[in-house]
Amino acid sequence: GAVRFTGLTWLRPLGLDDTDEVRVVTEGRAGHPPAPPVPFTITGPDGVTYVSGGAEPLPDPAPFAVTAPTPEEVGPAVAPAVVYARLAAGGVRHGTGLQVLQALWAGPGECLADLAAAPAPGQWLDPAVLDGAFQVLAVLDGTTGYLPTSLAELTCLRPLPARCRVHARDVTPPGTTGSRTVDLDVFDGGDHVLAVRGLHLTAVRRDAATQPATPRTGTAPRT
Repeated sequence: GAVRFTGLTWLRPLGLDDTDEVRVVTEGRAGHPPAPPVPFTITGPDGVTYVSGGAEPLPDPAPFAVTAPTPEEVGPAVAPAVVYARLAAGGVRHGTGLQVLQALWAGPGECLADLAAAPAPGQWLDPAVLDGAFQVLAVLDGTTGYLPTSLAELTCLRPLPARCRVHARDVTPPGTTGSRTVDLDVFDGGDHVLAVRGLHLTAVRRDAATQPATPRTGTAPRT
């Protein structure tokens, strides 16, 4: 059902091509579940923590009062190939299964994109769609060379559709250096289905950016 994640932090990269097992660990004792949001961590087989945050179900979620702008309201078109070239230059290369950008428009401090991924029945947060929503950030002014490291809140009212529209806005406070903050929304036609608030992007170290690009093959785990 509908769910909200809060205080989500990516502590270190997890090589999904190198492991076939991850574990979700929640806090609390048997018979004494913690009050929502429930703290959790995602670990590898070796027990190393890669992600931490909190989660809570939303049994009766209120609809979002947000609408997507039109491409004309955002800015000129940008070829999706430009985004993947920027990402590869920053050290991340996407396989065909994750190259889901179909159309893209960008203006000062915001961008709009249409995504199309392979259908994933039964998935709420399809990894390919969610990754595609984050891919569009590479076209925002000043975000080249940045990677997502945390977010304040992610709310999903229903499963992400394979075809959707993404709107992202740079909301970085003035005077900030070394990081950016972005708000992001996903739409299924006229319906607002996912909101990300306070997505924190941290600048990639110069030495890391010069390493060979890391392939993303499209074998992301099911969520």
